[in-house]
Amino acid sequence: MRRALAPLSLATALASGEHEALAQVRWDAEVQAGVERRVLTSRPPGVVDAGPGPLLAASTHVALIPLLRVGLYLAYDASPVAALDARELVSGGVDVRLLSPWPRGSRRVYVRVGLGQVGMFSSAHGLLDGRAAGGSALVPAARGTFTEVPLAVGVLCRVTAPIWITAEAGARVGFGFGGGAYSPGGSVTNGDDSAAMFVDLGVMWGR
Repeated sequence: MRRALAPLSLATALASGEHEALAQVRWDAEVQAGVERRVLTSRPPGVVDAGPGPLLAASTHVALIPLLRVGLYLAYDASPVAALDARELVSGGVDVRLLSPWPRGSRRVYVRVGLGQVGMFSSAHGLLDGRAAGGSALVPAARGTFTEVPLAVGVLCRVTAPIWITAEAGARVGFGFGGGAYSPGGSVTNGDDSAAMFVDLGVMWGR
């Protein structure tokens, strides 16, 4: 009888140990909303710089060591250039968050750095500029891609376990531009999304 029950006892012990190990895994999931302003470099004549637009983001992480978490992020922002323009950017990639050793408890400070790819769609829009013939010109729709490095500093405030409120300010650096929207000298380009600044608030669930 004992021999018959031995495999069952072993399986129960392994399952219990696996459950305890999973319970010790530190992880989090977060959604954020804020405002972002992109800075366009190498703009062609008649194109003004981008204005501020809404930002939505989500991320998830697992802890490698107590203060270091690694995960993935996904973000969307709208970056208007003119009244008729609706530039939309979707990005995603790897996100690394380093928590400060102090303060601890219900308030934490962190820095975040990532590496991702961005896809940008620019709708057809007019150049409302006196340098264009007749005071206006139509720029056709275009798409483009580039690589970005997001950087941010943030604060975590625990509401109640396991819910936290987050607030952060950061910047993005863009490079490696490709596609019609970023063609050098092309009539469809708005300029390169070489930099961006953003602030956001979020809700994080995790341990």
